[in-house]
Amino acid sequence: MIYELLVLAIAASYVLAIYALQPAEITHKDRNDPKVITHRFKRVGSLCLVLLLVTPFCVKGTFPGNVRSIGLIPGFTDTFDFAVDAWNLWNAVSFICIVFSSAIFQWLEGDDPCGDHSQFVRDYLFAPITEELLYRGLILLVVRRECPAFLPFTPFLFAFAHLHHGWRMHVAGVPILSILATTGFQFAYTSLFGYLANSIYLKSCNLWSAIIVHSGCNFFGFPSFAIESNHLWTKVVYYGLLVIGFARLYRECVA
Repeated sequence: MIYELLVLAIAASYVLAIYALQPAEITHKDRNDPKVITHRFKRVGSLCLVLLLVTPFCVKGTFPGNVRSIGLIPGFTDTFDFAVDAWNLWNAVSFICIVFSSAIFQWLEGDDPCGDHSQFVRDYLFAPITEELLYRGLILLVVRRECPAFLPFTPFLFAFAHLHHGWRMHVAGVPILSILATTGFQFAYTSLFGYLANSIYLKSCNLWSAIIVHSGCNFFGFPSFAIESNHLWTKVVYYGLLVIGFARLYRECVA
């Protein structure tokens, strides 16, 4: 039971690092405010460094062996082969390109589906790296070493960590039904992503494969089922790519 509690503590620490003992000057600021982003970078970055140094000592195995199992350094993973690691990274990139091929096509057609990129570093670099380090690398290290029966529940830890956005919506005065609908969809989506990222990470033994997929999913978001075009061929290509993307996603999840 102690290791399950350790897993829960690691999972909760990310959100606590963001909200616990916030400076008064940023308490009521928007999450996109530069001061809030800088504060969270420092808090979460420090947390990840501490956990990366401490967690490998808390489970079976040697410190170097456990760090290798996290898969943070290509060439120093459980594949014991840099070429295999590089190939797995390419597979992660190609997976994103296929799954989101419809979004890429829509983007090339001139309809950018990705929205505002002003928080690029946070959304597409810092968050994928730190979240995957905690929710894949460190949590799955503990689970695989000490409590493997807990593995099926780990995707939900990632989903629960995103529910705090619902509270921010409540503070902003969003109607409760809208909050429930939004957080319900987000919980389902992030649970599915947690399962997908677990699968990719465990197959590749490479944390960067999960990071690449995470960054790609953050960038493109959930695939849209609509495209604004009066050209039949554009719609045919778009929906064909959408089907191919979902087929590739299904294959990855069931393989």
